[in-house]
Amino acid sequence: MTEQTTREHPARRRWHVDLHHDDVNRYPGVAFVLRHVCALDKETGVALADEAQRHGTARVLSFPTREDAERIVAEIQLLGVRATVSAESDDAG
Repeated sequence: MTEQTTREHPARRRWHVDLHHDDVNRYPGVAFVLRHVCALDKETGVALADEAQRHGTARVLSFPTREDAERIVAEIQLLGVRATVSAESDDAG
């Protein structure tokens, strides 16, 4: 694919905030961070912490821009919870 084609038809992506399991943070602490940073309720935060523990990761939020996802990840990480950004193309699958 040429640079011109890529520019004319960029792959549509969603940028995801993924929570990771760690052995340090307990569910209430993770739920607090998610409530504070992502405006999620306590029950959703606990459910995401549980999912991360059971499966290694949990998808928290998705954004149309990488910058938005990175900002949220940075805020979560500043509060001591492990999170990363991942990308997914709309035409993946």
